[in-house]
Amino acid sequence: MKTRLKAAGIHFLLSLLIVSAVLCFFAFVWYSAPLFVLQDLHKVVITLVAVDIVLGPLLTLIVFNPQKKSIKFDLLVIGIIQISALSYGIYTSYISRPIYVVFCDGRFNSVTANEYAYLNLKKIPPDNPYLKLSVTGPLWLGAVKPDKLSKADEMDLDFATVLGDGLRVMPQYYVPYEKVKSDVIKASKPASSLDLSEEKLIERLKTSKKLEKGEPSLEQVRSLKRWLLKLNLPLEKIGLVTIKGRENYAIIAVDLGTAQVIDSVSIDPWWYQ
Repeated sequence: MKTRLKAAGIHFLLSLLIVSAVLCFFAFVWYSAPLFVLQDLHKVVITLVAVDIVLGPLLTLIVFNPQKKSIKFDLLVIGIIQISALSYGIYTSYISRPIYVVFCDGRFNSVTANEYAYLNLKKIPPDNPYLKLSVTGPLWLGAVKPDKLSKADEMDLDFATVLGDGLRVMPQYYVPYEKVKSDVIKASKPASSLDLSEEKLIERLKTSKKLEKGEPSLEQVRSLKRWLLKLNLPLEKIGLVTIKGRENYAIIAVDLGTAQVIDSVSIDPWWYQ
């Protein structure tokens, strides 16, 4: 039994090291905050943890016996299962990685590699820099509607807007982030204008435990206050901008003087807008 436990322990540590390295790459390169949460990457994480960190070492604990003639074959099968799960996780994360974070329509929006594959790129010149998909993390930029559009282009934009995408999925209108900085500042909600009084909310909840539509919970207020305090900047200098991922929303903090992105937090922004 001691031999099995030792083999399973070594297997567990190796699996933990490999999976941790992969997840760190995801979290700091392909899915830098807050995109890790916004893109629902937890499903991939669950698969990797369940198969590579839990199931693999558990199977080793069950089958490992140096005296068995089939031990090499058993371990090979376990390794193939783990490598398959790891490959699936990496491939899924690669094809759905955010390649752009585009500011348009008053908020930041992520654009993923698999979304890009379905875009109409025929009208984009081949030398357009945004035709190249980044593999080293998303590029932050903006999208601006030209003053004059042909009737066909106007219809394309209207159709994309009806579908809920708009300029976000139209690379021909992408511009460097520097060109939309003034728009980012205008769209920002000054942190100093937020009412983050816990006392008022507690008093309100004494009369009615049910929150009004658009009213923050006590935990949301506390989380936002902790985050703003961590930024170590005067509230007058911090602007809050919404960012939308696959289905979820979060908050981006920008410098109200330069529009530089400071930090992000995975808190639903709709209660203060």
